[in-house]
Amino acid sequence: MGFLSSPEFQLLLSATARRPMLKSELDRRFVPDGYTADEIWEALTAIRRGQAFYGPIVEFTPEGVRKNWHTVPATLQYSLRQIARKTQRGSFLDLLISERAGCRFVTQYYIEEAVANLKHDGFETDYESVRAAIFGERACMTFAERLAVNFHSIMRDLPAYEELPFDESVIMRLYQDLTEGLSDEDLPAPGTVSLLDQHAVSARDNGVLDIIVATGNDLNTEPVQDPIMVSMLVNCHFWRLSPLPSCNNLMGCIASRFYLLKKGLPAFRFLPKTKILEDWSMGSSFSGSARYSLRESIVADGAATDWTAYYDSFMSIMLHMLQLMEESLANLKESDDLILARIATSDGFNHRQKTLLKRAVLAPETEFAISEHRAAHGIAYSTARTDFEDLVARGLLVRTTRATANVYLSAPDLRVSFARLIERTASEKAAL
Repeated sequence: MGFLSSPEFQLLLSATARRPMLKSELDRRFVPDGYTADEIWEALTAIRRGQAFYGPIVEFTPEGVRKNWHTVPATLQYSLRQIARKTQRGSFLDLLISERAGCRFVTQYYIEEAVANLKHDGFETDYESVRAAIFGERACMTFAERLAVNFHSIMRDLPAYEELPFDESVIMRLYQDLTEGLSDEDLPAPGTVSLLDQHAVSARDNGVLDIIVATGNDLNTEPVQDPIMVSMLVNCHFWRLSPLPSCNNLMGCIASRFYLLKKGLPAFRFLPKTKILEDWSMGSSFSGSARYSLRESIVADGAATDWTAYYDSFMSIMLHMLQLMEESLANLKESDDLILARIATSDGFNHRQKTLLKRAVLAPETEFAISEHRAAHGIAYSTARTDFEDLVARGLLVRTTRATANVYLSAPDLRVSFARLIERTASEKAAL
């Protein structure tokens, strides 16, 4: 082991402290004369394992299933800090999303995540079918669509669970909410994520849920890891150990986001993590943000698995996706601010209609009811109805029916219709 203090090996230690490295990247710069690459790699791995975090379920893992470990190089630390900054309560992204709780941009990510998890939970469905069910364009036609609608409802309203403890009773409550309207016979038996099924445990254990609860209360890692890393463990426990009768991938998604919500990172729940994993496995490098392919990033180490390159690439991808979300929402905000300013200064609408239009712009899935409009403004039925029908006539809202009552929705082309209305009004004024 005389090479440990050599310049080459010290350079290697410095390089792997900065970022992950695969054995295939070990070149002559890092190998002292008189030693082989295998000897150097073996020594490096031993040192890194002494600095590593280990999966908290090592003692519960059956024989033949790999144990997990990883280190936290500087690149991973950077990604974790940036993800936390972008998803924390009060962040730019959190505030933009909070203003647009019903926005289709946000809902898109729930749909993509639901479809990906449903697939790995044994259901066949597609984006358009789930979208139609979630937007209420038609009734749910399959068990998968019912689960997707329930999943969307939970994720949208997840902040309501924030003060609840991360314990078995709340996990089971979330599971009941997810499977509401379905019987045990409607749900398939536990399955595994095909993308990572070689790392799954086939046999369920009565103590598995206790392991998840302990992890979700920061009791299973010493020292305690970064919350985002712990959330990854919470998520993988569900698909790896299948603690529930069904829907373990969906529940892993929900439980890990619930954990991060309690840690003050509410905007993280909009990241379609399973969909990202699926696209990564299909070869996407996410504009170069993934340093390695999915297959390259999971490194076998004897009877164990080194997940450092996996976590580093995955967090880099998620940071990239967050940046894209910020850019898209910032563009949407700029467009919204312009139309909201025009609504506010327009003399063609009364104050009640301006309130309706602002909500229609920020949350286009909102269903407006005459009864609620009357109550909010203390007006007669005829006045409330006139407010709505005037906006329908101008092409800004559309009228439909729910049960026996009329409800009003944002027009699909609201922004275009409003711009044309403003132009027409300006032309009419100029002609006077």
